[in-house]
Amino acid sequence: MPRMRSTVILSLLAFGCGPGGLNGAPVSVSDLLQQAAAAQCWALVRCGVIGASEVQACATTFFAQFSASGYSPIEAETAGRVGVDASSASACLAALSAQSCHGGNHGAVNAACKHSIVPKVAIGAACKDTAECVGGYCDNRGIAGCAGICKALVAAGGACTIDTQCGDGFECVGSPGKCSAQGGAGAACDSPGAAGCQDGLLCSSQAGMPGTCAPPPGAGQPCQLGGCAAGLYCAASPMGNPTCMAIPTSGAACTSACADDLICVGTPGQATCKAQLDAGSPCDPTLPQSSTGCPADMLCDPTAKTCQPPPPVTVGSDCSKNGECGSPLLVSFAQPLYCDGATKKCQNKVALGEACTPPMGGANPCLAGQCDPMTKTCTLACK
Repeated sequence: MPRMRSTVILSLLAFGCGPGGLNGAPVSVSDLLQQAAAAQCWALVRCGVIGASEVQACATTFFAQFSASGYSPIEAETAGRVGVDASSASACLAALSAQSCHGGNHGAVNAACKHSIVPKVAIGAACKDTAECVGGYCDNRGIAGCAGICKALVAAGGACTIDTQCGDGFECVGSPGKCSAQGGAGAACDSPGAAGCQDGLLCSSQAGMPGTCAPPPGAGQPCQLGGCAAGLYCAASPMGNPTCMAIPTSGAACTSACADDLICVGTPGQATCKAQLDAGSPCDPTLPQSSTGCPADMLCDPTAKTCQPPPPVTVGSDCSKNGECGSPLLVSFAQPLYCDGATKKCQNKVALGEACTPPMGGANPCLAGQCDPMTKTCTLACK
């Protein structure tokens, strides 16, 4: 699959910006990540996952969780290993804001975002992530945050173990791996020894058959879950293969999909696209929960007949497996929790470098890395 060279720093840049537009050109990594966190959350609103009232809490949590990961891009900027190109970062966020919940912007985001972060570490100098290396990659086993050395990119056809060793437009393919060019239109894909497709192309294949790189299918053409051309979505059909169709707009009949900022509301066969509701909005609890108009992370309360978030899972709650310590639905804006295998209670996850209890049949207690059984601290597996 096409990738951005700045794999870790730009991992937050996955969705579009909010309805208010950009908050000025980003002038630092922290500024860029904060805007990206808000962008993710407004995209979740547009796509019916959360309500607009949850955006602030959502953005705060996304930024805090990213900052607590094993690699700190803010520290990298402070140490002089990366910087931000304000113009490219603004173009990146603008491209993200144009993304649809149904895809169709194939390759546009990669192209706009790959120069947002400016690497400042020369070949041969110390690094912690490939995004820091000028014209090269960070040889740190591909584990962001681990100490490594910037090395020159592997040439086409050269031996590799991970994608970041290869240049833009190439992937590490096969065993043993070699840097192979992503395919253009008509090239083989989704088969042994074949790389993915170039930006703007999808791998079109049938079950059990090698794929071929091709432009996204248009209206009326068969499709896969990979998507359709802009303005279309891949609609399931009880009579045959899924087909690309126009995305239903406000008031139009729907089965599941609607245009951005709309949600399919009503009983099967009579549902129409309507504006998404928010916490406290009146709703009809007699409808299927997925068709009440409430965001996906809320339920239509049968007593109050309004959209309400489910009760949160808190520290000390009983659990038997890790999934029971997350959000009851899709999104949680609280401190991440895990199920302690010894106490069978939900506990706060532990930051990198802090003390932890090695799991005994439970889940990993660390926000990043693993709980080292010798030091009993959360550490990255750098060796």
